[in-house]
Amino acid sequence: MDELARVTTPVQRSTNAAVATSISHLAVGIGVGSMIELITGPPAADASVGVLAFEAAVQVGLNGVALAVLGQLLTRDANTYGIPFSMGLVGAQPRFAERIDLLSASVKRQLDRGARKTWARVGEACTPNSETGTCGPTSDPMH
Repeated sequence: MDELARVTTPVQRSTNAAVATSISHLAVGIGVGSMIELITGPPAADASVGVLAFEAAVQVGLNGVALAVLGQLLTRDANTYGIPFSMGLVGAQPRFAERIDLLSASVKRQLDRGARKTWARVGEACTPNSETGTCGPTSDPMH
């Protein structure tokens, strides 16, 4: 053992510690992320924007609590800066990404519907100019 201690450099010891820390922090992140995923359950593809937004907010909040509670503890004296924990936390929640995708798609559909209604009203209120094909006055002062 003394022979090994003499042969290893500070960089090797630091690297060994980083590997061990990364593995343990990743495991903790996976455990916590899995619990959050179990608590929140699967998203419903046909849920309203309000329900999806609420569910996403709850899941974001639970992740925030996990980071607030465990973040300082896991980053104290660790040279991995909490990155393996965060990777495990997010990686263990595939339904969280699905929930965000569903919410985003739903919001985009609503924005698209709103834009189409707006453009339809603009089209109804506009009589195209015969010269330019756009709404607005002509260059002919008689019109």
